[in-house]
Amino acid sequence: MAGSGQELSREAQVRLAWIDFNRTRGRNAAWACGSFRIGRQAFYRWWRRYDPGDLCTLEAQSYRPRNCRQLIWTPELAECALRLRWRFSRRGAGKLAV
Repeated sequence: MAGSGQELSREAQVRLAWIDFNRTRGRNAAWACGSFRIGRQAFYRWWRRYDPGDLCTLEAQSYRPRNCRQLIWTPELAECALRLRWRFSRRGAGKLAV
């Protein structure tokens, strides 16, 4: 099985088997979930993600964020803020920002 010329991983092949089983048997999702002993929520997640034209959509995706915040404070500014926090420990960030 290949999606766009690329071999599918074992997990993606199993997910494809779930979807094929559901389509060929003409049953509802509960029947497929019971046969493969998977949760309905997992089945529907992969069902929504599935694209028949691109089987790579059944591969696991990273949960890593695409963008990360960049550091905008200079070291001097960070040290100044730390000194203020130690000096006025009962004040919150909003009061110290003023």
